[in-house]
Amino acid sequence: MNKSWNDVGSVKDMLNEKVDSLKGVGEKLQAGLASMGIYTISDMLFYFPYRYNFIELKPLQELIHEDQVTIVGEVVHPPTVTYYGRKKSRLVFHVQIDNIAVKAVMFNRVFAKKHLQPGVKVTLTGKWDAHRLQITVANYQLGEPKQSQNIESIYSVRGNISNFRLEKLLEQVLEHYLQYVEEIIPQSYLDVYKLPSRKDAIRIMHFPKNKTELHHARRRFTYEELLLFQLKIQYLKTKKQEAERGHVQHYDENLVKQFITKLPFELTDDQRTSLSEILRDLKSPYQMNRLLQGDVGSGKTAVAMIALYASITANHQGAFMVPTEILAEQHFHSLQQIFANELNVALLTSSIKGKQRTEIVEKVANHEIQIVIGTHSLIQDDVQFHNLGLIVIDE
Repeated sequence: MNKSWNDVGSVKDMLNEKVDSLKGVGEKLQAGLASMGIYTISDMLFYFPYRYNFIELKPLQELIHEDQVTIVGEVVHPPTVTYYGRKKSRLVFHVQIDNIAVKAVMFNRVFAKKHLQPGVKVTLTGKWDAHRLQITVANYQLGEPKQSQNIESIYSVRGNISNFRLEKLLEQVLEHYLQYVEEIIPQSYLDVYKLPSRKDAIRIMHFPKNKTELHHARRRFTYEELLLFQLKIQYLKTKKQEAERGHVQHYDENLVKQFITKLPFELTDDQRTSLSEILRDLKSPYQMNRLLQGDVGSGKTAVAMIALYASITANHQGAFMVPTEILAEQHFHSLQQIFANELNVALLTSSIKGKQRTEIVEKVANHEIQIVIGTHSLIQDDVQFHNLGLIVIDE
């Protein structure tokens, strides 16, 4: 069982070993594990419990009605079994706790009758009925619970594989294979967010000693899952950018700075930060897809306007598309005032028709118009830009 590193060649090989390499796993048990999606040692290591039973002993008077509770008592009468339906059974017995007889009910576990004889000490976990002084038993254990087992891990099991059998296999796996689990999160991240190592977190998820360490193990795997998801998204984004090459826009930085100084207002720190990121993207060889978000009146239009101007200094055209004609007219008048005689700004909406529309479309195609503002009219077939560099969509 204790294989050396050289026996397998790599950590990956070790963790990818089939579960039949474990002691006591034959064809039947291997098939049962396969039905649960467990084929390799790695699969078993990461087959975490779907819930936990917290065994916390309290006096009967402190138990809450319909809560999941754990009680310890002594069987006082031989159990009785009644049958109903098809192959269904109900086993009833009583345990004495602090001179009080508590009724215990178990379903479809006739085999337990031979264990639960008078005088036997038993630990019962299940749903508490305070009105009837009755517990519907989900799990039982002969004797009193051990201090180290105050949390019971509950797995989703199938067929002939019991929770107990799976735990025994996991003990074997943790003993011989946990050492080969590699850390995938940088140590600096673990330190900053106070996360346990991957090895410790796996052990804790299967056999937690207390609620605190279980909480931190769950935090670790939640963080790991989100971090890996973000890295995948970033990777896909990068691959998409590389596949969709854009045009590097060598805008005139001096003209842009002069334009900003002529504005009748000072840019806020947030506006400057957003603008610098957009201008950096203009110089990038990749297409820019950016969401500029902010409250009403926070100055999003001003940032977009400066970005359009920068693109135009690189000999490109700009388009500003908005959802309504009223908003298009407002932006048109605002940009006309800002750009004054420096640039040709045009308005193109569905209300503009005939000769006037034809003239605007021709000027856009000939690059006589640098910025065109409009609604969905901007994306009609007859609107052809000479050298479109930046599109701003106001939602």
